[in-house]
Amino acid sequence: MDNQKIINHSEIRNKYNGGMVERPSSLDIAARIIVTFLLVVVLFVCIVPIWHVLMASFSDGRSLQTHFNLGGYALTFEYDGILTGYGNTLIYVICGTLLGVVVDVIAGYVMSRKSMLQRFFIVYILITMMFSGGMVSTFMVVRSLGLVGSRFSIILPTSVNAVYIILMMNAYRGVDQSYVEAAEIDGAGHFRIMFQVMLPQCLNMAFVIILFTVVQQWNSWMEASMYLPTDRELWPLQLWIKEISAQSEDWGQTANPDYNRSLIEYCVIVISLVPIIVIATVFQKWIEKGVLIGGVKE
Repeated sequence: MDNQKIINHSEIRNKYNGGMVERPSSLDIAARIIVTFLLVVVLFVCIVPIWHVLMASFSDGRSLQTHFNLGGYALTFEYDGILTGYGNTLIYVICGTLLGVVVDVIAGYVMSRKSMLQRFFIVYILITMMFSGGMVSTFMVVRSLGLVGSRFSIILPTSVNAVYIILMMNAYRGVDQSYVEAAEIDGAGHFRIMFQVMLPQCLNMAFVIILFTVVQQWNSWMEASMYLPTDRELWPLQLWIKEISAQSEDWGQTANPDYNRSLIEYCVIVISLVPIIVIATVFQKWIEKGVLIGGVKE
């Protein structure tokens, strides 16, 4: 028995030594080194500017990156527009995300169902992705609807995204049709099939759309500058940051310059980045799964 075990072990050892286990070639090793180096470079390029801005926001204005100082943040929060902008941005993000996700989810379901007009809807959505009327025509439409000067001018025009509809359509198509057929046999309607059968299996993609919509709404300032140029109480955070940064550019032209004012641009960047970084970190797992699902085509 012992001799048999010895023979078996020796045979296994000979198989592995004989080339059963493939070892990476020199070309594979070189490729891995190059990919690793490129990833390190990309990581460095992405992190260093953020780190510089973060450290600069805590530094003394006269000797930047030498002393820890909160003077820049104190001056930044002296502007009432920062808190007002935060409140307005939260309103735009919450309302725009809720409305956009509901529309994108329903539209994706409609386009995923086989019908006579399915091809027409897909082509129609794809055309809107490739061609746009431009800012002037969009402004004319918003103005003709009487939305200029109201919060709806920020929420409604950006609530629907053709790319997100296509992603949801592909996610719905990846659901096993046997579940849908079983629900139809039980007498379920479209809304029940969508919300109770298909959408629970597409939550990863829904989370990706929610996050992308939040980021889009959070960073939006062009629409506010077009539709709310004088309604300062409705300005989002990004538009206030733009104005505060512009006002702080001439800080060194006075007789006794306040060097902390040179830090305001860094402070407002940090203030606007922190919520998005936190959200992206929390939802990272769902983002990865959703992106993989959206990239699969049957």
